[in-house]
Amino acid sequence: MLRDYLTPRWFLRLGGVTLVALGILGIAVWNVGGAGQNSVFYLTGGENVAHVVLGVVALGAAAVVRDARMLRALAGIFGVVALGFGIYGFTLEDHLPELNMFGFANLENPLDHLLHVVVGVWGLASAARDHRGADAPAAGSSGSMAPSRERARPSTRQRGGPRW
Repeated sequence: MLRDYLTPRWFLRLGGVTLVALGILGIAVWNVGGAGQNSVFYLTGGENVAHVVLGVVALGAAAVVRDARMLRALAGIFGVVALGFGIYGFTLEDHLPELNMFGFANLENPLDHLLHVVVGVWGLASAARDHRGADAPAAGSSGSMAPSRERARPSTRQRGGPRW
């Protein structure tokens, strides 16, 4: 059952929802509400904007892109970026007061780095998996976000039919 969710489309859907929620929560609660640097995951304004933008891009791609290769490429790109931020974060000193991520964000918490590494591995794993149509909606499907248990029907060419 877990493997049903290990697809590029599901990675982009769940990751997109999570990023948008995290960005909005960071803007509304942590920065405006005053939790700030005392919270477990301190998010700067730049990080919040980046999370919202990346989340919207991921959700848009999951909803619009039909080419499985493109979905795998996008999941791989998101995975590489997240993994890169996680690994880079581990090389920094903890609790630096300045923006240490190219002057844009502040990665100061080992849990933050670990979270980025986990998301990166998830993105790369979903991009590397051979789905054989698992991301394509089944004919007559309701368009539900739940993964389909049905296998995609082979094309005429795969069944040995005419090749015109």
